Amino acid sequence: MFWFFLTTPVAILLFCLVVFFCVLVLIDKLVQLLESPIFVHLRLQLLDRAHPQHEALMKSLYGLLMLLPQTTAYKTLYNRLTAVSSLHSALQGGTNQKSGGGGGGGGGGDSSSVQYETFTKQFADIQIRHRNARWERQRESSLLITENSTV
Repeated sequence: MFWFFLTTPVAILLFCLVVFFCVLVLIDKLVQLLESPIFVHLRLQLLDRAHPQHEALMKSLYGLLMLLPQTTAYKTLYNRLTAVSSLHSALQGGTNQKSGGGGGGGGGGDSSSVQYETFTKQFADIQIRHRNARWERQRESSLLITENSTV
């Protein structure tokens, strides 16, 4: 079938458009997956500037944003990246103002970072509890023979 597209320039253009459309559909599905609950850890990495792959992740998502036409997937990804960027700007601006104010302002920045770490740790603990509860429910509903049952 590929040889058919090599016969005329119009056919080659049509082939390129079909391939490009398929790629756009796949990127749209990827953006929808990124917004699903299974990728909550990836979205949390967007918030964590200290994460080693934060910069690469942001560049990748902005690259995908540049490829997408202005559809709902574009708007969703744009809103996500805008929110992350404005959060980082607000946090960076707030720490610069507090640290520039002298010694007293630095303590306020430390308490907000401690509060952020506390919230992050609490969120991770809750996620672990949910995962353990889900595993327990799956184990209870399993068809495998348990230790208490007799054959």
